[in-house]
Amino acid sequence: MKDTYHSIVHKLTDYSNIPKDIPSKLKEIITDPKCFTSPEEAYNYCLYLYDQSADLLKEMSKQKNFDDSVCESDITYPYIGCEIKSKKKNASSLELGFYGTTITKPKIFKDFYINKMKEITSSGGDIWVGKSSYPMSLAFVSEDLFNELNLEKRMKFNSPCINRIQTGLSEIHKQESIINISTFHAEHVDYSLNRLHHYCGTNAETFQNNIVFTNYQSYVDFFLEDGKKLIEEGKYESMTGPNFHISKNESCVKANTNPQMPAYHLSLPNRRGITLINIGVGPSNAKNITDHLAVLKPNSWTMLGHCAGLHSSQEVGDYVLAQNYSRHDHVLDPYIANRIPIPASKELTECLEESVLRNNHNGEKLHKGTIATTGDRNWELNGEMVKEFSESNAIAVDMESATIATNGFRFSVPCLTFLCISDMPLHRKLKLKGMAQNFYETRIRTHFNTGMEAVKNINKKLNYSIRTNSSKKGKKLVPFR
Repeated sequence: MKDTYHSIVHKLTDYSNIPKDIPSKLKEIITDPKCFTSPEEAYNYCLYLYDQSADLLKEMSKQKNFDDSVCESDITYPYIGCEIKSKKKNASSLELGFYGTTITKPKIFKDFYINKMKEITSSGGDIWVGKSSYPMSLAFVSEDLFNELNLEKRMKFNSPCINRIQTGLSEIHKQESIINISTFHAEHVDYSLNRLHHYCGTNAETFQNNIVFTNYQSYVDFFLEDGKKLIEEGKYESMTGPNFHISKNESCVKANTNPQMPAYHLSLPNRRGITLINIGVGPSNAKNITDHLAVLKPNSWTMLGHCAGLHSSQEVGDYVLAQNYSRHDHVLDPYIANRIPIPASKELTECLEESVLRNNHNGEKLHKGTIATTGDRNWELNGEMVKEFSESNAIAVDMESATIATNGFRFSVPCLTFLCISDMPLHRKLKLKGMAQNFYETRIRTHFNTGMEAVKNINKKLNYSIRTNSSKKGKKLVPFR
C-alpha cells in the first residue's frame, strides 16, 4: 500500500514544478504548491489533488494491511491561497492581504470556484494551489466503505471531528494573518453535505442553485406534476427525489425512503434549476436546513407557504410579500442580534411582483410589509405575544420566514418570502375544518404557480457572478462566501 502511495506522490511531484517564490505566509501552509494565473488551470489542479487524496483513502480501506502513518499525515484536503498586493482599476472589492482555504468536492462547485478565482486574478493576485495539512476523512469520501470497516480498522483512519469543524483554519490563519477566502472550510462543507443527504434523502450533486422551502405536501405534489411536464417539453433535464430519478428518456425508482425533510430537484446544467424542500414546521427546522444548505452557495432561497393575516383589511387567500421581518423565534439570536434589521432582496421582490401581475386572475390582493415569525403555533392564545406582533407593525405571522431570511442575511443568500393567508384568528376567521378545505381547494394552486414563476425568472433576470448582500455594504466580505 505504501508503494501505491509513493507512486501517486511521484506523479504529483512531476506535475507540480514547485516554484521558489511562493509567499512566505503561504509556504507554512501549502505543500506541493503550484502558481496559476488561469482560474481554469487552478481548478484542474484542485481537482487533481482532491481526487488523489480521495482515491488513496478508498484504496487503503480495501487493503488488509497498510501504513496507517500515511493515513494520519499525508491524505489531506487541497488548499487554495493568494496574495493581493495591489488594486487593479475596476477590480473586485478584495482588500490587500493574504487569503486561503481548504477545498472539497470540486466537481460540485466547479463553476463557482472558477468564477471566484477570476475575482482573485482580476484583483491582481496569483492563485496558489497545493496540499494542506488538514486531514481528509474516509467517512466523508465514501461512507459506505467506512461503514464496511471493522472497529479496529476504522480507528486507523481520520474520523470527522466536531472540534475541527468548529475551529477550521482559524488558528493557523490567525498566526499567519491570512484571511479566510471562504465562509466554510472543506471539512465543514463535507459535514453539511452529509447532513443534507441525511435530512433530504438526495446527494449533494442534485441540489440546484434556486431553493424553495415549503411545509405543505400539496406544494410538493404540484412541483412533481409540473416537473414531469416541463421535462417532457424539454425545458428541464431531469427531476430527482429521495426515491426516484426521471428524465425524458429514462425513469428509475429506488427503494422507498422517508427522510425528515425530503428534497426534489428540477435540474438544469450548472445547477441552474430549482430545488423544493418540504422542511416541516417551525424555526428550528428552518435554521437547521439552511445552516447546511449555505455551504452549497445557492443563488436564492424562497419561502412559499401560508400565514395568519393580522389586519382587518385582509382576506383569506390574499398574498403577503415580506419587505421586513420581526423575529420572535429567537433561534438565530446568538448569531445575528435581534435588533439588526433583516431586509428583503429587492431583485427577488421585483421578480415576484411581476409574477403576481401576470397570474392574479382571481383578484387576490398583494399585501407588502413586515412578517413576524414565532416558534409558538398557538400564539393567538397568548395576549402578550399578540401585543408584540401589533407593536412590530407586522401584517402576518408564520413560523419559518424570518428564520430563513436571517440565515440568508448571515450567509449572503438573497431571500424571498411569498405567503398566502390561510386564516385570520384575530378577526374571527379561524382555520376551521370546512374553511380550511375550501381554502386548499381554491387558492393554493394559484399561489404556488405565482411563486414558482418568480423563481424560474430569477436566473433569467439576475446576475449572481458576485454574490453579495446590499445590506452588508461596508462590511468585509469573504470572496468565496
